[in-house]
Amino acid sequence: MSTSPLYLDQASHGRPMVIAVEGLDATGKTTLAAALAEVLGAELFTTPPAELRGGPRRAIDSVYTDHPLASQLFYASTLAYVSDRMRETLTGGRHAVVDRFWLSTLSYDVLRRDALDLDPLVAQLLPCDLTLYLHAPVAVRAQRLAHRGHITPADQQSLAADGLLRESYNGLLTRPACGRVLH
Repeated sequence: MSTSPLYLDQASHGRPMVIAVEGLDATGKTTLAAALAEVLGAELFTTPPAELRGGPRRAIDSVYTDHPLASQLFYASTLAYVSDRMRETLTGGRHAVVDRFWLSTLSYDVLRRDALDLDPLVAQLLPCDLTLYLHAPVAVRAQRLAHRGHITPADQQSLAADGLLRESYNGLLTRPACGRVLH
């Protein structure tokens, strides 16, 4: 990757930036976000945040399986939390790189029945300066998910709804809160 800290300093006029890495499951977001944060000396964030990954998230997802509104509100709450933490990072003078942010949450909401309109929430979140949207064919995604050793029901749903989710992402990429978009 040829993106240098100098280039980003010039592009951001010397101010810290929020860079979101977005895309469907198993497109390489986590790998790219971690590498980008390391190269830039940025703080790396994830949604849900690291504190909730693993056991707590699995438990919440399990309890909320048949409760789409509760699930949507859980994921929306993680956006608010991460947005606040990224504001603190920017105030401290560092770039913030986030592995999934509001674009993923809104895109995956097309799979929830009776989903709330989260647009008012988006207006409260820190906007991105740059969004990197990653693609991978559904067959590649399925192979990468299988390589992880387990495919969750959410992974299966994501694979089955590949076209619908891509359409949802593409419809949201032009929103101002994405900032500049590379895909």
